[in-house]
Amino acid sequence: MYFSRLTLNPRSRLARADAANPYKMHQTLSRILEPEKNYLWRLEDTILLVQTQSRPDWGQLEPNYLLRPSESKPLEFTLSTERTYRFRLRTNPTITQAGKRRGLYTLETQMPWLERQALCGGFGLLGAMVSHSDCWKVRKDSNSDPITLAVAEFDGHLKITNLELFQTTLQKGIGHSKALGLGLLSIG
Repeated sequence: MYFSRLTLNPRSRLARADAANPYKMHQTLSRILEPEKNYLWRLEDTILLVQTQSRPDWGQLEPNYLLRPSESKPLEFTLSTERTYRFRLRTNPTITQAGKRRGLYTLETQMPWLERQALCGGFGLLGAMVSHSDCWKVRKDSNSDPITLAVAEFDGHLKITNLELFQTTLQKGIGHSKALGLGLLSIG
């Protein structure tokens, strides 16, 4: 896996448009990263974090899209069940009721959701909090109906309980709406 940390140029019209609309950012990333389908990304202010299976070629971005040259590094760290890791996860917490997916918007529903994801994802929570919760309305274009998403950002500490399952969780992300910049689990 490769991890890229890109600084968007606030003077670039395209970078500003992408930063303002997760669907537009997804379109730009899909164009650059094609044919790779299983990438994850998250935008933090003007910093775009991207996790890919192969080394990306950011030279395909429009000139001035980035403020400085991109950093793409292979993720070369040894995971251990003996260590504690800090983590950040921005995701779309949902449950399915009567065949429909419903967003979880409250702390009382989001934390148990994260605990269930940890159990299924090969890790245990040693402490976590919802650092930000929001409702996103995303449009594909100006003529489309908005897609409404529950969004929660979790920060905390975890311990790996099942190494193989956790590696899969890191690669695939957590939750739905990954194309819109949700699901990337960052550890450090």
